[in-house]
Parts: sequence; C-alpha cells; structure tokens
Amino acid sequence: MGSISVFRCVYLVFLLAFISEVGFGKMVFNVMNDGAIADGITDNSKVFENVFNKACQSEGRNLMLIPRGTYMLGPIVLKEPCKGQVEIQIIGTLKALTNKVSTINVNHWITFQYIDRLVLRGGGKLDGQGASAWDDNTCIKNPNCKALPIVSYYFNKSILNWAKKWSSP
Repeated sequence: MGSISVFRCVYLVFLLAFISEVGFGKMVFNVMNDGAIADGITDNSKVFENVFNKACQSEGRNLMLIPRGTYMLGPIVLKEPCKGQVEIQIIGTLKALTNKVSTINVNHWITFQYIDRLVLRGGGKLDGQGASAWDDNTCIKNPNCKALPIVSYYFNKSILNWAKKWSSP
C-alpha cells in the first residue's frame, strides 16, 4: 500500500510540473478575434492596443497572439502595470504605416512601457519601412532634427527578468 501512495505522490508532482510547463490556464488573446485584418493595407493600431489591454488586465499568464499575415500599424504605446504576465507572440509581419499624417510629432512606432514580465516571442517580423522616411531625415545637416519613429522599450525594475526570458530559447 505504501508503494501506491508514493506512486500517487510522484504522479501528482509530474502532473503539476507538466501543467505549469504547458501553460495551464493561459488565456489566448488572438488579434484576429478582435477584428485585426492581415491584408497589408488596413490600420490595425486600435485593435492591437485593445487586445494588449485585455491581456494586460487579465490575471495569470496571458498570450497576445499575432498570427500569420501582414498587419499595418501606426504609432502605438503598449503600457501598464499589468495584472498578470503578458507574452506577445508575433508570427506574422508588423509593418509601419508610411503616411505622414500618422507620424506627425511622434518619435516612436511601437513602444513597450513599464510592463513587468513581458515576453516577446515568435518568428515574425517588424518592418518599420525605414526607406519611406529617409528623405525626411535632416539630421546630417541639422543637429536639432526631429527624431524618426522607432521601436522603443522603457524598463522598470524587472529588466533583468525580461532580459533573461528574451535571451532564453
């Protein structure tokens, strides 16, 4: 009878380890379910902000999924102290809008700001379409030039944890 109890304990430990490893309870927030259109034309900025905010305000482990396709994005800021861990999995391509109106007086494209335990994964692409803005860059001649939009990260005390997760396979 003792061996059955030991077997049950060992089984329970392995089961709990497996559940935590595969992400039991992870909520998936797919941008397509909230109206994102992966046609390489439609501006999906508001959809991405809304989906991120939903994931951020949910407790536990949360996944913002960006599936295959090309998603156009204007400048967005993803920030908050989130209630749970947020993982953003980029499988598709994120492309910056090239119209001048979307970047007037804006020096960022995608900003991640003050998010504890943020994880970025996936084999997707970030295409800032830099060539479309190069003619507007006067920094060689003008030291007071306007900065061009970029992807930026603002960290708080969890930078070391984020860096460890980012660098691990």
